[in-house]
Amino acid sequence: MKKFMVFIAAVAMVGLFAFTAVAAEWNFYGHSRMTTVYYDKAKEHVAAGALFDDQDLTWNSQTNARLGAKVKASDTVSGRFEFQTGQAVGLRLMYGTWNFGPGTLLVGQDYTPTDTIISASIGNRPDQLAGYAPPTDGEGNALWIGSMYTSRIPQLKLTFDGFQVALIRPSTTGASGVYTDVDTTLPKIEMSYKFATDAFSVKPYFGYQTVAFSDPATDNDVSIDSYIYGAQFGVNMGPAYIKGNLFGATNPGNYGRLEVALYNAATVTGVNVDDADVYGGILLVGFKLNDMFKFEAGYAMDKSKTTVLGVESKNDPSHWYVNTTITMAPGVFIVPEIGRFDYGDNEVAGVPSVDQGDVMYYGAKWQINF
Repeated sequence: MKKFMVFIAAVAMVGLFAFTAVAAEWNFYGHSRMTTVYYDKAKEHVAAGALFDDQDLTWNSQTNARLGAKVKASDTVSGRFEFQTGQAVGLRLMYGTWNFGPGTLLVGQDYTPTDTIISASIGNRPDQLAGYAPPTDGEGNALWIGSMYTSRIPQLKLTFDGFQVALIRPSTTGASGVYTDVDTTLPKIEMSYKFATDAFSVKPYFGYQTVAFSDPATDNDVSIDSYIYGAQFGVNMGPAYIKGNLFGATNPGNYGRLEVALYNAATVTGVNVDDADVYGGILLVGFKLNDMFKFEAGYAMDKSKTTVLGVESKNDPSHWYVNTTITMAPGVFIVPEIGRFDYGDNEVAGVPSVDQGDVMYYGAKWQINF
């Protein structure tokens, strides 16, 4: 009898899902993406004390290969989910939206208002390029240097035309050592406003969070505040375009920004907090020759600095690339690219600078959308 009741419950759930699927409008999609890139890593970046450069070929499905669906439940309620499928299954997007007239409320995991994803670069995430092992992934979209990106995070977001404001799960990257208790009392807050015409667009943005860390043994605590601010812009000139982003930040490593600059987070000494300041940007230019060929070139840089106990430390990583998007058929394209990550010098006052090395790469991304 028990097994029969379980069977009836399962049939009922399947029937409910089928009814819901019929009632709503479901649009499924998928992206199959593969990276085939050769990396030439200078010995200074391979490992501490490495004697020789290292060369590796990455030939793998990309983490951001995906499968998802956009769902319309009614004229005012919709949603979306998306899973990464390239190397391991993981959640990328999961949210619902309600259009209440003057604006739209989003509940769930989505990109944040400050994200600046504008580059078509296929170079890998630069933080994965150290060591002797071949990098496992591809298509970093130049997000780790010069851009502002904190990934897809659970949030409550309101959109009114071009204005967005969101209350977001805070990042708890912070104090080290004895400060093991993390105390979050406020969500991260972000806002942006995008103004766009056919020829020009600009999106200023701002973000703030504060997180406290305490020592359970002494109850001593410190608070780390993080700020980000900047503007994304674009200019369209027929088949040509210019895109860019300029930003400044205090403790962006604590805020959750993806980056490789050495001095991006606050340093805690006793109960004293020394902030880190980072600023930089990315500029790219592109040209669409025809429906088959599009060209893009970009340059990005970060400048990071902190002063701890009176000693100033700096690091300035950069990245350049040139690529071509070749569209073989609708939804089928190849992106060959050449580029270079330069990790800059580790400059600490009073001691010689240390070269952090560089990585040159050549290869292509292969993608089919279905």
